[in-house]
Amino acid sequence: MPVERDKSAYSVISRATLLSRVATGAAARLLVSAGFTGSSVSFWINELGNARGYWNGPHRGEISDLWADIRDLVSVIDDLQATAGTYEPGLHTVLTDFGSSLTSLGSCERIAILGFSLP
Repeated sequence: MPVERDKSAYSVISRATLLSRVATGAAARLLVSAGFTGSSVSFWINELGNARGYWNGPHRGEISDLWADIRDLVSVIDDLQATAGTYEPGLHTVLTDFGSSLTSLGSCERIAILGFSLP
């Protein structure tokens, strides 16, 4: 049944995201216990953020501002759900209208950047 398969995919993605976050948190805790600080890994966080397009140049501001991006992207998805009754959103339509939001929500680099934002 397609519905069962869809639910299964979401649960796999959810588990993968959760495990990625737990692993990142454990690695961050290990780095802190080894004496590393946020400035010790900032070069890596800055390069990753630049490479993935979260910011351009040196990051200025709070890393937690990445959550604001998530809020905005979820708002776009909420709009999709609100208008879903007015047209048939096939996969092509969804990817055309909301592809960039879905891609951004699906990226896991935010987990690493937020997780390694050490004190």
